[in-house]
Amino acid sequence: MIWTALLIVNFLRIDAKPFPYELVPGEKGKVNIYIAVNNPRVTLQSLPPFKIYIKKADSLNFSKDFYTAFDLKVIKEKETSKSLPIKKIPVLSIPFTVEENASPGLHKVECEIEYMVCSLRKKWCMKTRQNFSFQFRIKSYVRPKRR
Repeated sequence: MIWTALLIVNFLRIDAKPFPYELVPGEKGKVNIYIAVNNPRVTLQSLPPFKIYIKKADSLNFSKDFYTAFDLKVIKEKETSKSLPIKKIPVLSIPFTVEENASPGLHKVECEIEYMVCSLRKKWCMKTRQNFSFQFRIKSYVRPKRR
C-alpha cells in the first residue's frame, strides 16, 4: 500500500522555460529547467545519475533524445564513486534549433525525468520518473526580398 502511494508522488518540482519564448523558424534557443526537491523528507541522489528524456519535441531539434546529469554538468566525474545527495541543482540549459518549416502558433514539448530519491534516514530508495512540459510560440517570419 505504501509503495503504491509513493509511485504517484512527484518528489521534484520542475519548471521549464524556453528562452526566448517567441521564436522564428531556423532560430536557436535553449530551454532552462529549474528543479527543486518538493519533499523535505527525501534527497535527490547522484547515482544513478538522472536523465532528462525529450519525448515529443514539436518543431524543435535537439542534439540528443536524452541528457544525463553528466551532460548537464550536475554531477562531476569524480563524484561517481558512491551515491551522494545532490545538495543544489543548478539551472539546466539544453540548446535547440527551430525547424525551418515550423508552422506559426503555440507548440508544446513533452519531457520526462528519471531520477533516484532516498529518505533522509536511508530507510528506502526509489528510482522513479516524472513528466513535465513547456510551451513556446513560433512567430511567422517573412524574409525581406532582395533587390
